[in-house]
Amino acid sequence: MFVIAGILLVITSCDLANVSQNSIKPKLSQTESDVLESGNSFSISLFKQLTKEDTSSTNLVISPLSASIALGMTMNGAMGKTKEEMKSVLRVKKFNLDQINNTYKKTIEDLIQMDPEVDVKLANAIFYRQNIGNDKLILKKSFENKIKQYFNAELSNDFRAKAMNNWVTNNTNGKITKLVKSVDKNSYLVLLNALYFKGIWRLPFDEENTKDQEFYTSKNDTVQVPFMRRQGGFSYFNNEKITTVDIAYGDSLYSMTFLMPRKEYGINQITNQLTEDKIQTLISNLKNADKSHIQLPKFTIKYDTKLNNVLQSMGMNIAFSNNKANFSNIFENSLSNLAISLVRQKVYIKVNEEGTEAAAATEVKLNRSGENIFNFDQPFIFVIRERIGNSILFMGKVGNPKYQ
Repeated sequence: MFVIAGILLVITSCDLANVSQNSIKPKLSQTESDVLESGNSFSISLFKQLTKEDTSSTNLVISPLSASIALGMTMNGAMGKTKEEMKSVLRVKKFNLDQINNTYKKTIEDLIQMDPEVDVKLANAIFYRQNIGNDKLILKKSFENKIKQYFNAELSNDFRAKAMNNWVTNNTNGKITKLVKSVDKNSYLVLLNALYFKGIWRLPFDEENTKDQEFYTSKNDTVQVPFMRRQGGFSYFNNEKITTVDIAYGDSLYSMTFLMPRKEYGINQITNQLTEDKIQTLISNLKNADKSHIQLPKFTIKYDTKLNNVLQSMGMNIAFSNNKANFSNIFENSLSNLAISLVRQKVYIKVNEEGTEAAAATEVKLNRSGENIFNFDQPFIFVIRERIGNSILFMGKVGNPKYQ
């Protein structure tokens, strides 16, 4: 089984030699390089925690970059322990906010313009409620300036789910739709990131060579799926546990790295052992495979996930607590009990003979707990009882509600 490690910026030295003068090789300061390296640790941790908690999905895909940018914008409105805890989970605790913001800005700019043969779009937006009662809601100038300066974010007080979803769809080339399900009277702010990627393989696969082949979903179970085939045009490295293959896009400044455990190791076992250092070691040992053949399945994944529990398991708890969260750097108005109520991400990826098209969008919603919201949006148990002797008349479980 293949696990998608992601679209990686790190490439081998032999690839760098082939980069044309039309591409822009990023020049990072030492601080920016250190912040990025720390941020990569967040990426691996997020993926590992998601795979640990989502045991029902055969396929999953996450955009750590999209999640990080959306949470990074949100962090600019946090203060005190809320901000420090968010920095810790994003693995940038030892850096100040200016260093973090400057690295976000540099990363966004570099990714968009780095390789003219690869289409990358990154966009950010903040939608906020216009009024609270009879008072107008006003963003703090310091917050607004940072969001515009470092994240190039659009601001809108068209606080409708339809307006937010139209923005997401427009900024993901139509690949992500209906990210925002609803906004209610207790919602005050929605921060959005949209990411779109389209890369053509540096050496495309020939469609005529694509043939159906067995893919092992488990040790004894297989499915027939179309496999692409070709000789050369990739890099590889084998060790006692993992086969690593790296395929470049465009001018070789982007690539897709595949990690496949050997048959005696399960995908979950390998995932649990992943670290940034281990991935970098695999990548640093890649070598050209001009005379070798590769057989790679075509695939499409659409994935929709709520990241609240994942982020809380990683240590981001205060930001979700209406009684403890401090987001007083966002509005001029005094809004108590403002906290993150939802972090949601939708991702699309399609891999075929031509290359890869992928998109992701992340929503961070801030609610106020003036009124508690008990949202039964996951399986629950119900009991019908009489309240004197507590006799139970009916008791059941709802896993997939249907109404006729």
